[in-house]
Amino acid sequence: MKAEHVNCVITAVLSVISQTFGEEATKENVYVKNDDDNGSHLSAVIEVGGAHKGAFIISLTEDDAKKMASVLLMEEKNFLDKDVMDAMGEIINMISGGAKGALVEKGLNFKLTPPAFVLGRGTKLFKSVSYAPYIGVSFSSDVGNFNVEVSLK
Repeated sequence: MKAEHVNCVITAVLSVISQTFGEEATKENVYVKNDDDNGSHLSAVIEVGGAHKGAFIISLTEDDAKKMASVLLMEEKNFLDKDVMDAMGEIINMISGGAKGALVEKGLNFKLTPPAFVLGRGTKLFKSVSYAPYIGVSFSSDVGNFNVEVSLK
């Protein structure tokens, strides 16, 4: 992935957090991830198909997922349930959709799948395919800390 492609994803993340939660997210660091292991307790994954292959992933702790979902759903979420996972799926949908619009303008053409969920740190994100390496970006915000990882080949 080119730096300009990563910047499209970062811009989408910052926009989604600002527009959805009325909060500012802070980009903490950028890293390369060379495996397909779940880096946190919960990951919402959208696969990329068509002319390019890869994935968009948001991963976060259970507490941060519940915190973000509570704000998004306007009700306290004390358990990692279907509502929390649906909220994380919606957030990665908005991020990947926003990034896709900017990436299409830069000449990339691809399709996105509905989100899937992976629970458990170290669990493989995909059963039969590898999209590594990923460019990952850590974010912090008042509504939770999270990582967004992207691979486009």
